[in-house]
Amino acid sequence: MKKFNIRDFDAKAFNKCGEVFETIASSANSTLKVERILSRGDVSEDGFWYEQDKDEFVMLVFGCARIQTGDSEIELKDGDCLLIPKMFRHRVSYTSSNPPCVWLAVFGDFESAFSPKQGRVAIQ
Repeated sequence: MKKFNIRDFDAKAFNKCGEVFETIASSANSTLKVERILSRGDVSEDGFWYEQDKDEFVMLVFGCARIQTGDSEIELKDGDCLLIPKMFRHRVSYTSSNPPCVWLAVFGDFESAFSPKQGRVAIQ
């Protein structure tokens, strides 16, 4: 077992390479993947849209960002989460550079229920 803090990263190395995608954990049969993403002013290329074959639970741990979904945008700040269904067309339209964005993304096949009163997401 190895402990780490998702907000800790090598700033000098990050400054040299731009956006970073790091796999934290994955299942043997590739049905589940957990990633840390570091962004600093990075956005999706013009005309590029994600349409992934897995559901994506994403949490913005640190920073500010916007996700574009068609004609609307969803603003995210520290601690905000989204459950993006598979094949849902979306793109990253903004990420803060100071502070940089630290994301936690979990890819898989989820059935979910969100209960604002309980303040949690239950993945069934």
